[in-house]
Amino acid sequence: MAGLEKTTEALGDKCLGILGAGHMGRAVARGLAGAGFPLSRLRVCHRGSSATLSAIQADGLEQCLVRPDQLGLECGIIVAAIRPQDRGSIAALSPGSLFISFMAGTPLASLPLRPGIERVRVMPSAPSTIALRRGIAAVFPQDHVIAGEICRALGLTTIPVSSEDSLHAFTALGPCLPVALAVLRSRGKDADDTELEHLGARNGLSDYGRILSWARSVVPSFHTDDERESFIASAATRGGVTEAIITAIRNGRDLPDALEAGIRRSRELHGD
Repeated sequence: MAGLEKTTEALGDKCLGILGAGHMGRAVARGLAGAGFPLSRLRVCHRGSSATLSAIQADGLEQCLVRPDQLGLECGIIVAAIRPQDRGSIAALSPGSLFISFMAGTPLASLPLRPGIERVRVMPSAPSTIALRRGIAAVFPQDHVIAGEICRALGLTTIPVSSEDSLHAFTALGPCLPVALAVLRSRGKDADDTELEHLGARNGLSDYGRILSWARSVVPSFHTDDERESFIASAATRGGVTEAIITAIRNGRDLPDALEAGIRRSRELHGD
């Protein structure tokens, strides 16, 4: 297994579980399998919709399916890729387990986990970037060996953050940035890298040059305006951080101000 030695060692005779089989959960499962993690030791749990089951089957993951109670019993490491509002479905884990949250906007302290369960938070870019092995992620705590190893196995560029609070800035200035750049270019403009690097530094992202390089590399080339608008629309959740950034740009705000609006929206959404 390429680069998953510490993860395998930590699991012992247990399995690695993925809670949630939407776009993100399946991207993680496919990425781990592509890195050499055996499907026989991978467990996947979902809420039971027929559409999700069909997608699981299409991805060749049907043999990995288990019930929520099995996930908690069989897995020493669980990657959670569910919506924040579904956090009540978190499986009961045994003390000593590791819970890696890929859940957007869900502080570690809010997770309904038993004492003795280690928890780590990962903020990744969109599932499509993971599928292409061109994603990015912030990890907190930033030096967590297994979470970092799993991210690298998924092809994610990992960005250190010194506090969980910094994830608000990372969300807006990282995963949301490719969409913001696409909107800006649709208006005949481009970003000032120096201004963005200063903005990143002010918000605790000292390695912002790497984030900016990543964002520029993953903005697609569009052949038509319709292609660009479809890309932008698919990335913006109603009322979310990306939508706040897009709205600010279209209202004439410059990019740093628009990204600051995204940071504020992230804080508003999570009561900070």
